[in-house]
Amino acid sequence: MKPPCMVVVQYVLPAVRLLIMKDLIEKHNMRKIDVSTKMELTPAAITQYLKGERGAAFVDDISRSKKP
Repeated sequence: MKPPCMVVVQYVLPAVRLLIMKDLIEKHNMRKIDVSTKMELTPAAITQYLKGERGAAFVDDISRSKKP
């Protein structure tokens, strides 16, 4: 069994990054290069997030969770 910190780093953090990145691009009309600079990610990482190669495994679970 993986420790909780490894689960967070492997699944939760990429999913949260994906949701934040999509929000910045779609709702705030930021360019991908600007988002990559703000989030301290490479432009290639942004492309991978958009293609679903990163962070997609846990996004549905986070999106369905109840908001406080």
